[in-house]
Amino acid sequence: MKLRVSLFLLLPLVFGCSVQNINRVSKVYELKVPFKKKDYPDTNKSISIISNAKGTNLNSLKSQALADAQFNIAQRAISLIKSHLELQLSNSNELSESNTKLSSISKSNVFANKIKLVDAKSFIKENGKYEYWAVFSIDLDDVTKIINQKANLNLKEDFYKSAIDKDFKLTLDDDESQTNKKAPENILIETGLADKIIAESKKYIGVPYVWGGDDPLTGFDCSGYVQWVFNEAMGIRIPRTSKQQYEYFKSKTAKSINNIKPGDVLFFRTISSPVSHVGIAINSKTFIHAPNSNSKIRIDALEGYWTKKFIRGFNISD
Repeated sequence: MKLRVSLFLLLPLVFGCSVQNINRVSKVYELKVPFKKKDYPDTNKSISIISNAKGTNLNSLKSQALADAQFNIAQRAISLIKSHLELQLSNSNELSESNTKLSSISKSNVFANKIKLVDAKSFIKENGKYEYWAVFSIDLDDVTKIINQKANLNLKEDFYKSAIDKDFKLTLDDDESQTNKKAPENILIETGLADKIIAESKKYIGVPYVWGGDDPLTGFDCSGYVQWVFNEAMGIRIPRTSKQQYEYFKSKTAKSINNIKPGDVLFFRTISSPVSHVGIAINSKTFIHAPNSNSKIRIDALEGYWTKKFIRGFNISD
């Protein structure tokens, strides 16, 4: 806690985001994925997560992908339960007490014995490193039993129906005929992709900024928020820190402030370090982000201070 307070004092604006040196992008690469979220949708029976990892040891990558999936499935399940409770509990004290119980659950291993490996693929890159992709799922019946036991709640077996109808209904456009003519089958270019990202990002308007936060139940910092949105909207877990996120996106086409489009990831320099903030473009004039400890997730105009601090933007499908 002392460390957190000291950081707040030293970095008045966006202290939760990491930084890195910037090199101008001179070559464009296409992001290819073996699995798409539309092929593994959340249903009234199960939740699915796509996880990936890169490195030199394939067994370690499998363990890392599983650990990421366990954490992300827990996040998704708890958000689903929270949405249900908001609909069912009219008493604010009861809702607060239930949310506190949910927050106490360890997301890293609460569903460890119930998560299933649905499919997996591994690749060897030109540099000799492995890239591992996997799809994991969990039955919502198991979620119900475990959460009732761990959080001492009384969820009914079909609790998720109301929450899925409200917030988690998959709305992917199945008409991809035009994009498939322009790109190989496994390139991540989907009709309405920007709309999905923006719709997901707006769900969390008003969630407080919390340094190191990556969960809507407790709060977000800037990079934790962006990671959450892309994971929920697309089923892809991008890196956690702004430094890692910039590294992840820099192989895409870099964009100037005049070429921003909806759904683009925007990077800023708000302190002396090269990169210190990240957000998501709503359109060419506005963006949504977790600004600092004195505010909540909100939409700001992409002008004045923010245009001066802007570094560059990237689109996931460019």
